[in-house]
Amino acid sequence: MITANGDAAEQAGRLLHWDDCGQCKSIIADAPHESPICDLGTWQKNVSRMSLSECLSGLDKRLYITYTYFGDTTDCTQGGYRNGDLYMQASATNGATWGPATNLTNTHTPNSAPGAGASENWSSQAMYVTDSLRIQYILDLDAGRITGTEGTWQNNPVMNMSTPCVEVPSFASLTLTPVLIGYPFQTDPTESRDTTIVLTNSGNSPVNYTRSIEYLNGSGWLDFPSQPATGSVPVGCVNTALATMRATGPITQGLFKAIVHFEYDNGRWIDTASLAVDLYNFETFCDPPYPNLRTSCATLHTDRTARVGAQNSTRGFTYFSDNAHFIYDGSLVLGTAADDMSWSIYKPPHSSCGVPPNVPGILIGIGLETFDSTSATGYRRISGRGNNRDATVGYSVDYYAPKHPDSCNFMVASFKLYKGTSDSLGVVNNLTVGFACDWDVPADTGSDNTGGFDAGRQMLYQRGLKFGPTVENYGAIAAYREDGQPIVGGFVWDSPTHVYPTTDYVAADLWNQMESLSNGQYTTYGSVEDLSSVLTIYRDASINGAANDTLKFVVILAAENSVPSSELTRTVDMGYKFAKDHDLILTLPSNCCLHGDADNSGTITISDIVRVIAYVFGGGPAPASECQGDFNCDCAVTISDAIDGIIYIFGGGNPPETCCPGCVYDW
Repeated sequence: MITANGDAAEQAGRLLHWDDCGQCKSIIADAPHESPICDLGTWQKNVSRMSLSECLSGLDKRLYITYTYFGDTTDCTQGGYRNGDLYMQASATNGATWGPATNLTNTHTPNSAPGAGASENWSSQAMYVTDSLRIQYILDLDAGRITGTEGTWQNNPVMNMSTPCVEVPSFASLTLTPVLIGYPFQTDPTESRDTTIVLTNSGNSPVNYTRSIEYLNGSGWLDFPSQPATGSVPVGCVNTALATMRATGPITQGLFKAIVHFEYDNGRWIDTASLAVDLYNFETFCDPPYPNLRTSCATLHTDRTARVGAQNSTRGFTYFSDNAHFIYDGSLVLGTAADDMSWSIYKPPHSSCGVPPNVPGILIGIGLETFDSTSATGYRRISGRGNNRDATVGYSVDYYAPKHPDSCNFMVASFKLYKGTSDSLGVVNNLTVGFACDWDVPADTGSDNTGGFDAGRQMLYQRGLKFGPTVENYGAIAAYREDGQPIVGGFVWDSPTHVYPTTDYVAADLWNQMESLSNGQYTTYGSVEDLSSVLTIYRDASINGAANDTLKFVVILAAENSVPSSELTRTVDMGYKFAKDHDLILTLPSNCCLHGDADNSGTITISDIVRVIAYVFGGGPAPASECQGDFNCDCAVTISDAIDGIIYIFGGGNPPETCCPGCVYDW
C-alpha cells in the first residue's frame, strides 16, 4: 500500500499487487477520499490490514485479497474515529488485473457510542484454500487503536468467516490523479497554464471514456488542446493514460470553477470519474520594498493581503531596544461556509520584487500598497486592498502607527469590507469575519505562552514570562465595529492541535470554532503552549453590492515588553482612543461614561460642578459614578475636576474626554 498522490494524502491510500517475477505492479484499490469529520487512527489509510490467499476452485486458481476499507466518510464513532468494513477482491490473472470489490460485512454504525460500534479490522486469511476463503478478523466495538489512546477498552470478539471463491466478472474502474486541482493553480488574466491528469484503471477491462467539462462559472477557459474528447485506459501492468489540460485565465480576475467528467461503462453500469478544478485567476504580485511600518519603539510587517508579521523575524512587532519579536503571523479571516474560507496567516511568505513572485495567497492583494509617513503629524500609514478567494468580497485596509513615543506599543488596522469584483452588484450572505494572530510573546518557554481575555475590551491576549528577574511580556488583539455593536467573541487555542498537523489552519476546524461561539463568549487555553488568538467580529453578515453596503471595523494590535498587565490594558485603551480621535470608529465601547456628568443628566452643566464640590468637601452626595465625576480623566474625583469643569463651561476650556485610557471604571 502507498499513499496516493493528491491533496487528500493523510487518509488517501492505494493498494498494489507486486509480481516479483514479472516486475509488474498493478493497482487493486484506489481510495483517494478523506473524511473532514473523523480520523482513521494511527498507522492506517483508507485501505488497511490486507492479506492474500490462493484458492483452487475446480481447475481454476485465483488470488483473493481481503482488507479493511474505510469508505464511508460519515461512519464515525462518538470518539471521532472511522468505522471500516471488510472487503474482498479477486484476480484470475495472477494479480495483473483485479475484479470489483465486494463488501463482506457491510456494517454501518454512525455516531456509535463505545461498545456499540462495528469496525471490522485486523483481518487475516488462510494462504491456500479450496472452494472458499477462511477469514479471521476483529470486530472492533469502538474504532481506534487503544495503545495509541484511540477509542476505549472493549472486549472485542474475534470473528471467523467462510465465503465462496467467486468467479471474477469483467470490471473497469477509473480514478484520477490529482484528486483536486486547486490552490495554488493560478494564472494571470489571458495567461495559459497546462497540467497533467493521470487516468488509472484498477479493473480488469479497458476503460473507454467520453470527456466533458461542466463550468460552474465562466465558460471556455478549460480545454484539452492535443486530445480528443474520447479515449481509453488500458489494464494490467501498464494501466494509466495521461491527459494534458490547459487553463486560460479569463480577462476578469477571480476564482473560476469547473468539473471535468470522464464517463465510461464499468461493466455493470455507466460510471463517471470527476475532477474539480479551481483556477485562481489573479495578477501575480510581489511585495515592493516599501518602508517598514513603525512606531518610535517597534516595527511590523503589513501588506495588501490583510496580513501582519508574515513570519518575518525582523518585522513582527519587533522592538528596536532588544530585538524582541512578538508576532509570528496574523491576518484577516473571511468565510461563508466551512469550504469557503479565506485567510493569509500561515501561507508561504510573499517574495520581494526582482525575483520570481509567489502566486497570490488565499486573500488576494490587488494593486500596490501606498505608504505615507509625512502628510499626518501623528501617524504613519500603509494602505492596501484585495479580495477573498473567489472575489465575492473585497476589502481595503489602512494600517496606522502612531508617532508619539507614549503610543509606540500599539498599531491600528482599519478595515472596510464591500462587494467584490465577482458579481459586484450581487449579495453575499452568511458572512463571518474575524482576525487571527499567532503571537509568539518572548518567554523562557520559547514561543509557548499562556492565554487570556478581557471581554469588556473585546480583547484576547497572550503572555510570556521570563525569570531572573521576573518580567511579563504581552501581546493582544482587540476589535471594535464602526456601528458600535459588540463583536461576537473570540478564543485562544493551541497550535499543536490546530496548526501543526498541516502547518496551517484547517478550514472546517476554524469555521466550526468561530461559528460555535455564543454572542459575547471568550475562551482561552488552560496551560502553557504555542498558541494563536482568533476574534470573531461579525457573523451571519450580508453585503449587498447594489446597495453599496460596507462593514467597517478596527483591530488593535498591542504589545508590552517587560511590564505588568495593567500597562497592556492601558495600551489597548489608547488604541481605541486613537481610532476614535482619527474617525476610524464613530463611538467608543458603550461602557465608557460621559465624564463630568456627575448627576447623570446626560449633559454637563453647573449643577454637575456643584455636586462635585459638595462631594469633595464633605456632606454632599457622591457623583452618579466615579467615572462621571472624573472630568479631567485622572482616574479620581478631586477639586481639580470641578475647576476644569468651570473653565470648560464658562471659559471655553477643553471638553471632557469621552473615554479615559487606563481608568478601570471605563471597562
